[in-house]
Amino acid sequence: VSGNDVFGPDAGESRTRYRVTIKRRTDVNAGMRISAAAQTYAIRVVLDDGPQSQFLTLLTETIG
Repeated sequence: VSGNDVFGPDAGESRTRYRVTIKRRTDVNAGMRISAAAQTYAIRVVLDDGPQSQFLTLLTETIG
């Protein structure tokens, strides 16, 4: 988990980034969203180690 504050035109916006690991799927792409614990996360990056890997790592963030 990491976070930062945005300064300038988007000063009212803060972002928290999360790394999420899920079972490998072929239908997950950056730009999609996931929901967990009543929170929605935007998937920014999908890290896929190839078809031999059992898991995907998703770099996600909330914007609040």
